[in-house]
Amino acid sequence: MSIDKEKSVQLEMNTPRSYILTLLFLFVALFQLHAQENPIQTGERDLAQTMLADVQRDLTDNYYDPKFHDMDVKGRFKEADDRIKKATSLNQALGTIAWALEGLHDSHTFFLPPPRPFRLFYGWTMQMIGEKCYVTDVEPRSDAEKKGVKQGDEIERINRIAPTRDNLWSLNYLLRTLRPQPGFELVLRGVNGEERTIGVAAKIEQTRHVTDYGSADYWNEVRESQSARALSRRRSQAVGPDLIIWKFPSFMLNEQGVDEMIGDSKNYKVMVLDLRGNSGGSILALLRLVGGLFENDVKVGEVRMRKKADTKYAKSRGDKLFVGRLIVLVDGESASASEIFAREVQLEKRGIIIGDRTAGKVMEARVYPHQLGIDRVVNYASYISVADWIMPDGKSLENTGVIPDEEMVPTGLDLVNRRDPVLAHAVSLGGGQLSAEDAYNLFPHEWLNH
Repeated sequence: MSIDKEKSVQLEMNTPRSYILTLLFLFVALFQLHAQENPIQTGERDLAQTMLADVQRDLTDNYYDPKFHDMDVKGRFKEADDRIKKATSLNQALGTIAWALEGLHDSHTFFLPPPRPFRLFYGWTMQMIGEKCYVTDVEPRSDAEKKGVKQGDEIERINRIAPTRDNLWSLNYLLRTLRPQPGFELVLRGVNGEERTIGVAAKIEQTRHVTDYGSADYWNEVRESQSARALSRRRSQAVGPDLIIWKFPSFMLNEQGVDEMIGDSKNYKVMVLDLRGNSGGSILALLRLVGGLFENDVKVGEVRMRKKADTKYAKSRGDKLFVGRLIVLVDGESASASEIFAREVQLEKRGIIIGDRTAGKVMEARVYPHQLGIDRVVNYASYISVADWIMPDGKSLENTGVIPDEEMVPTGLDLVNRRDPVLAHAVSLGGGQLSAEDAYNLFPHEWLNH
């Protein structure tokens, strides 16, 4: 992740397959929970309109599809400008800017509002598993733990909104980025079927500096914090003499790291590569990993931009290969490079894919930062998709994802009892033995230090 000459940063973000509920609909539901906001001021309205104009220019100058998915860009942004003129709060005006981009139904194109002078730590994580949303982990000593939020609870509603595969990213974006929340009202259903409503507060930490979206230091900090949250530290575990498991939660890895991983695996007959929760990362790492697992050079895909296309090949590592059996695990949070890798394995019949349908998020995007003011600087930015990734079969994974060869997900009861039947099953397919309980405990969740 680096800043190029245009001060744009290539990003990998988890995003939805489609938008059934719009951001404005979510805003209406959210506003019902809060007291009247401070009225928008004239200067704030002007600021929002300037931001809208900058975002429109970023989109028209850089979006990969010159037809903009048949969206009337001028008409959409004109409507957004009219809505800002009628907005009753600054939050509503900023939400309207996000709404303008949401009309593209694009997983990598969205608005980054001026950052708040604080960070929030929620103390619990959630994930779509199959078609249900579950609490997947609760941080010890957090308010969530104190209030009785349990791992394995099914989330019926978050601030009165029912989470689905189609709206979960929008919901996270709204509640954590566009309008950060000091807490949530959760309606949970336990494994016993009992429904309960819990108010959960976040831990608030003041920040010492103003975020500059054009700063390399900022994106390095984001990468480090995302890596920590996603267990970016690659880990392995041998099961008997013939099978090795790699927990590979991020492609934020240099080529040397990939080579070391392949080298450590060469003496095993089976590799289980766990890409669950892997949101992607470096294309170079992706190509290096493919090159370490295939005996011949292979085409991994074509990056289609507005004016050109760039074909990506993975060069075989020759005698520095893992040639054994490959089993790959994916889930609904496997995105970008991880799902491209999984689909490549399917197309080349190199191994078996087990788990849940992947995120369907493979666009290449860049961030375009802006600043306003001198004494009081306001930072904001837009994420714009600059390319689509087309697989060797001529299809894009965007909004569709990868359907595993064998679909298998944990249940709420598995989460409560800290079992990982998916990994245990993969090990059994590879000829090893590992209980679901032991599989769960191999790679425990690591919380970001704060």
